Amino acid sequence: MAAAADLQRTLTDLGLEQYLPNCLQAGFQNFQSLSSVTEADLTALGVRLGHRRKLLRKIARDHAWPDNRPLPTSYSELQQHRNSVRRLQRGNVDPDTLEENYYSLTSPSQSPSPWSRAASSSSDSTASTRESLDGARLQLAGVLRTSSPLFPIAIHEGDNHARGREKISRALRGLDNFGIHIPAADPLKFSDPDRILESEKWLYDVMPHGPTSGLSRGSNRSEAGVTPGTQPLETFIEAFSQSFNHYLFLFPEYELRQSFNPRKWTSDTDLPIDVCLVLALGAKASSFQVEDVRNEWYRRARLRLLSDDRQDDLWMMRVLTLICLFEIDDDIDVSYSFLDAATNIGLENGLDSPEPTLNGMTEPAFSQWLRVWDTIRFLNLWFLLQPQAMGRQLSDTSRFLNIEQPPLLFDYCRNSRLIQMSIGALSNHLREILNDCRDSTKEPCSLLYKAHLQALDSWHAELPLYTSLQTPNMEDSRMVNPEADYRQKTAILNVQSLFLGIVCVLLQPALMAVLQCTQSSSEHELIVYARRCVSSATILIRLCDEIVSSGYQFSASWIAQHFLFNACLVLIADMNRSNSTLEEFVSPNEHLECIQIAQNLLDQVSSASPQATIVRLFCRAAGISDAMKVD
Repeated sequence: MAAAADLQRTLTDLGLEQYLPNCLQAGFQNFQSLSSVTEADLTALGVRLGHRRKLLRKIARDHAWPDNRPLPTSYSELQQHRNSVRRLQRGNVDPDTLEENYYSLTSPSQSPSPWSRAASSSSDSTASTRESLDGARLQLAGVLRTSSPLFPIAIHEGDNHARGREKISRALRGLDNFGIHIPAADPLKFSDPDRILESEKWLYDVMPHGPTSGLSRGSNRSEAGVTPGTQPLETFIEAFSQSFNHYLFLFPEYELRQSFNPRKWTSDTDLPIDVCLVLALGAKASSFQVEDVRNEWYRRARLRLLSDDRQDDLWMMRVLTLICLFEIDDDIDVSYSFLDAATNIGLENGLDSPEPTLNGMTEPAFSQWLRVWDTIRFLNLWFLLQPQAMGRQLSDTSRFLNIEQPPLLFDYCRNSRLIQMSIGALSNHLREILNDCRDSTKEPCSLLYKAHLQALDSWHAELPLYTSLQTPNMEDSRMVNPEADYRQKTAILNVQSLFLGIVCVLLQPALMAVLQCTQSSSEHELIVYARRCVSSATILIRLCDEIVSSGYQFSASWIAQHFLFNACLVLIADMNRSNSTLEEFVSPNEHLECIQIAQNLLDQVSSASPQATIVRLFCRAAGISDAMKVD
């Protein structure tokens, strides 16, 4: 009983008394028995990542490990350091060897401890690693201070319209391959004042002039009539799980539900940083109109990141990725800066190496790291699709993943794993397509299109029912099973829009080649691929419309938003082509209807996004604005 009292007293002093029952049940009868705890032990005990740091720092301090040093890489290193301290006290060791022990190169022979990142293999590489880490920390410190409309630090109040105009101009510069001239694409390149005036007029006519979303500097959200406690926090945790974590792995589902249980906190002002970001994304995906609430949680998390102690690298990669996802449809440059910082942390830990080992880390921690890295790899591919061509091509490490890790405890966990595998497979197809289509000066090749389409269609034909579409018929035109729940709609929307969007990306050069051809397009060798591009764009738009009409929150699906935008531009370009060549197979009314649908959906997403404005510009340049009534 005395030993258990010691354990209870120590955990209480650390503010971790909630873990006492689990520790006792697992056989840890005193605090000394926790000294050699492993990553697997902490996972089994349900200890949250932030609380692990407190616990491990206490264990390290008890072993005479200095507080001003990072946590050791293993328990064996901790023991070695303590023994050296004891020998020093007896006068049997040179004090300089203590520093050598700190940079010990010995790999742990036991189950790896979650103390820190892997150590280097030589003194030279140690110095190089420390130099690399210092550079990465400096970059991270700068990224964490990045301003955005949603987290303004040094943004002038009157710059919103100018910033929006610049975002649109930059986005347009990467869209000149649609064969439609937009005077507003780059007003700075014009020397003629009349041309500059025309460009500015185009932008003014199509840009929204109402108040923009986001926090204004110095605003007091408590005066807005909405506070973070208005809705149950469980609602937003569930919304995050259904709309984000279901198809992009960031947390194991069981950890998300156990460790992120809002009932553990008496006040939402004390919520951890990662919980605040999860709630902000959940509010973004929720059916509740809580823009002020989600921005307040986001602001809290960003502010605390500037001052609070940061946890281990996995935690930081997750936090940076959460921020990337929150900013992704509002400010793509800010979003990518956080993804780039997360990518660098992964590279420091060797996640892009041919055989990542993470210093011998065991399951389920090993697969958690690799699955978060897989999400970061996919996001980098997605950024490569943007007009600015950001992002990096990272190695595919999915072959090292254990399909059963982290454990699949419930049906929704198995479905999530299924979706994540589908997203991973499609990202591999996308990577190959981007590699083959990187050189825009090459002529479109029908053999290349045929090979990629066969691979994509073969994969698509094997999709499980959970993510498949129904075949519309005369009696039922719906593509989605009306009995599908919210999670299944998330799966269908993201997997199918990614598939259809990749087809459009692959075949868009064929459509443009037909557009620029002077002969009858029906005789062009690429016309079959141009038609497949257009039909895929049409299906994608109607799928998005059907799912959103069923009550789905489209603001959560940035994948569908991007490919919906691209599909809309494909249809506008095709209308421009068909009008000039009198193409018979094109239905102008259906195209107009789909473009109008896409325009309406993009308008619902974010007033800060330039996509809806660019669609208006394209419609005006193609001469279809009056028919659509979008001006």
